[in-house]
Amino acid sequence: MKNLSNYKIRQAKVDEAEYLSDLALRSKAIWGYSKDFIIACKPHIKVDREYIETWPVKVLDKQDEIIGFYSLKIINGENRLDNLWIEPRYIRYGYGTILFKNAIDEAKKLEWDYFRLAGEPGAVPFYEKHGAKLVGEVQSRLKKDLFLPHMEIKF
Repeated sequence: MKNLSNYKIRQAKVDEAEYLSDLALRSKAIWGYSKDFIIACKPHIKVDREYIETWPVKVLDKQDEIIGFYSLKIINGENRLDNLWIEPRYIRYGYGTILFKNAIDEAKKLEWDYFRLAGEPGAVPFYEKHGAKLVGEVQSRLKKDLFLPHMEIKF
């Protein structure tokens, strides 16, 4: 059993923005995208001061190391889990589940009764395991031939 103790979930600090952006890119890279594609994603997977000050951006911190983070955001009138990324060396330890469940709790505090997400194709089983349903596809802003699963969870 992997040790899931001694962590806390807290609001991100503005001085962590660049680190969180880089963590998201490292995590996205595990899905087998080319290096050029990951570089092209950088402006689209960006956490900055304004984002942290405007939206719930929560980090899972274990002994002063950021293991992963998520963020919630309203996009085009839709409640969204905008990010959920885990440091690659901690994937499959259970931290994604901890963050996803916390995202639901945080969404409830916002008085949301659902949120949607555009997930990585390989992450669909993870989200389905936690109750999300596939509701369609979202075309990638970077690749016309890449469609991401559009998922929804109601709570």
